[in-house]
Amino acid sequence: EGYEERTVFGNLKIVFGLGAAMAAVLLDGQRLRRTLDEAASQVVHDEGYEERTVFGNLKIVFGLGAIGCAAYAHFLAGDFPASWWIIFACVTAYAACQVALTYVVTRLEKGAILCTKKPTHIALTSGISLSSFRRNYSDEYMLRIESMNGKDGCKPASFKRKINRWFYEDGELAEDKFKGEVRELLKEYEKKNTSPKKTK
Repeated sequence: EGYEERTVFGNLKIVFGLGAAMAAVLLDGQRLRRTLDEAASQVVHDEGYEERTVFGNLKIVFGLGAIGCAAYAHFLAGDFPASWWIIFACVTAYAACQVALTYVVTRLEKGAILCTKKPTHIALTSGISLSSFRRNYSDEYMLRIESMNGKDGCKPASFKRKINRWFYEDGELAEDKFKGEVRELLKEYEKKNTSPKKTK
């Protein structure tokens, strides 16, 4: 009672608990990936990892700075050419904000969907970075867990599987099945990078 069996793409049948299932449009590749990303991030949160928000805050600051510079140059700088130096300063500041934003995304955050602080419940040397990848028009989804500190020698863990194993024909995510596989991946990463003696 409280469970039902439904057909997943590929004629695979699974049993999962009823509840609020996440929905996605099967023909919208970006939405499919976003649905899986959100569910994977939720698993990491549920396992006791705290999100590292500094990168998100930096992106907000630099993004707002760029918008502010553009708005000031357009509406408040005054008549050109008398205000050329103000416009030049705004353009320079706008470019600097864009460069800083790009640096945060590509070099610090590295395109991750979730970055965490160093966990307190397990003896890892740093927080983890959760990232995903899916090529356009591809039915494969890759999820990767690696260390936030790329120089600590931690071994990453990843899987690459077909998306249809996690979605029903009506577009609902087989949430328990997908989260179970993400949880197994996280445990694999922890096992690779901790020892029984160090784990609390």
